[in-house]
Amino acid sequence: WENELFQLVVERNAARRELEEETAQVRQGASAELQEWLAAEAEKRKASEEMQRRQLEDFERERRAWAATVAEHHREQARQNSLFTEARLRTSEVEHRAEASLYFAQEVQVCLAREIELRSTEEDACRRADQ
Repeated sequence: WENELFQLVVERNAARRELEEETAQVRQGASAELQEWLAAEAEKRKASEEMQRRQLEDFERERRAWAATVAEHHREQARQNSLFTEARLRTSEVEHRAEASLYFAQEVQVCLAREIELRSTEEDACRRADQ
């Protein structure tokens, strides 16, 4: 029975070594798979970060273009406001000149009417004197 016991111990040790080797191989294989998976995940993360960087650059480019468009719109609006104000001032100036011209024309008309009235009165006086 010692021989059988020895044989069982030898078999058990052989089975243990075999199990340890298999475990080491599994661990090594799992480690290799894990390394591959980690490398693939790192590659995915790198690609994702690159895509986000490009999107951010695109967004920033669009934001700058939009800001330039808004600034140009504000400059154009200010220019148009300035032109409108200038036109309004010129219109006001023309209106004042027209009012002054109208007032002057009315004064001339009043003066002419008085002169006509005076001449008419003088002519009437001369006719009466002649009679």
